[in-house]
Amino acid sequence: MDTFLFLRTLRVLKPLRSVKVLHTLKDLINGLFLSLKGLVQVYCFLAFVLAFFAIFGVNMFAGYQYRACRLSKDLVTEIDPDTGLQI
Repeated sequence: MDTFLFLRTLRVLKPLRSVKVLHTLKDLINGLFLSLKGLVQVYCFLAFVLAFFAIFGVNMFAGYQYRACRLSKDLVTEIDPDTGLQI
């Protein structure tokens, strides 16, 4: 029974048979597929812009928290287990 489970998932595609009958739905789906080329270009541009600002942000704020969240300028090598403070 489990071997034919993947065939049961193909039932989802059954409503697509109505595309042959309904011409307006066929036109909508064709328009959707034709617009994919433009959408891929937009998504590539968006990924480039996000990557650019991610790299810019990492470089701009690099080490900011390292310098801001310290009790002293020295490296913390040991912490007192009782108080949780630097030794």
